Amino acid sequence: MAQRISVLGLGNMGAALARTVLSISGHVTVWNRTPAKADTLVAAGATLAASAVEAVAASDVCIVCVGNYDHTNHMLRHCADLSGKTLVQLSTGGPAEATELETWAHAKGARYLDGVILDYPSGIGGAATMIVYAGDRDAWDACEPTLKQLAGASRYVGANLAAPVLLESAITGSSLMAIMWLIHSAHLIERVGVDVGLISELLAGCGPLFVKALKSQVDAIAQDRFDRPEAMLSTWAVGIDQMPDGPDPDIDLIRPLKSLLHRAVAAGYGEEELAAVIKVLRAQTP
Repeated sequence: MAQRISVLGLGNMGAALARTVLSISGHVTVWNRTPAKADTLVAAGATLAASAVEAVAASDVCIVCVGNYDHTNHMLRHCADLSGKTLVQLSTGGPAEATELETWAHAKGARYLDGVILDYPSGIGGAATMIVYAGDRDAWDACEPTLKQLAGASRYVGANLAAPVLLESAITGSSLMAIMWLIHSAHLIERVGVDVGLISELLAGCGPLFVKALKSQVDAIAQDRFDRPEAMLSTWAVGIDQMPDGPDPDIDLIRPLKSLLHRAVAAGYGEEELAAVIKVLRAQTP
């Protein structure tokens, strides 16, 4: 790592980023609102900056990983000149906040990248770990080798700052929906005395099929091609009608999905790919 790196924010994720920079380059400047959180890193060779401004001044690439954009703005507000630096924002926020911070960074002379981390802190430094970035192309070109050492599968997806957070939503939202459905199903299985562990055994064999199914639906949408289904939308609609409802009517994960599938069938998409449901969603968008 030839570039000098500062990491601002030493929560679980920020500390993992700083440890990885230190292990690769032998040096990292760190800063945290609570200085004691840097003790382990300092003992390992990191330099603790006395302020956020000092941390930014010390490096070419400044990685920010704090709670939200308000924390970032408060932390960086006294930075007068960022000429020649790259600000890499990995805090949680939305596209509008990212655009506002990018505008601020450009006005200060910095290049800007905004990213989302698609892994846990334990994955930082791994070859398969992905961080998705958007922002200044020249910043990515200059920092790509450095950033890929933090997460080997990282990629740049363009200048549109809305892309990372929405792509993260697609990935983590799919996981959340699947997990919630598994929890719902485990509850029903428990109630009839079936071993819940059987779900885990089945998942071990069906995992690749699950990923294949998700990818096939995304590909259909990307190509706007829904006329070659392996399982028609109407088949899914019939299938969901056979799924058992939960015992508590106030906790119903199935009803909204049933409604959307049957609306798509009623709209004439029953013989198309499941992903044709997006046509119903598109019709509702002004």
